[in-house]
Amino acid sequence: RIYENGLFVYDTKKFTDTSACRYSLLSKEELAGLKQKFSDMNFFQFEDKYPADKRTPTDLPSCILFFNNGKQQKTIIDKRWETPETLTQLELAVDNLVNSKKLQFCDN
Repeated sequence: RIYENGLFVYDTKKFTDTSACRYSLLSKEELAGLKQKFSDMNFFQFEDKYPADKRTPTDLPSCILFFNNGKQQKTIIDKRWETPETLTQLELAVDNLVNSKKLQFCDN
């Protein structure tokens, strides 16, 4: 989850290197760059889930993106099946951000 004030919350359950809730505060520049990516990729125009109209096996990993730009918010649940390339690019941008930041554990 990425909030308008720059709060970045990364909450993993399974299928990642570590399962935990972690957070960081993005700089104004990082937030502006990420917000621009979400805007350029028309995040609010995506479906709420992928695949949109198909059932998928329940054991597929999911990527859940939540974005709040201060005016609107949206959550997308992506089962990584028939995902638009632009959404995959956004997911990778968030992953890159996670890998570049020193995240604090939420329960600290």
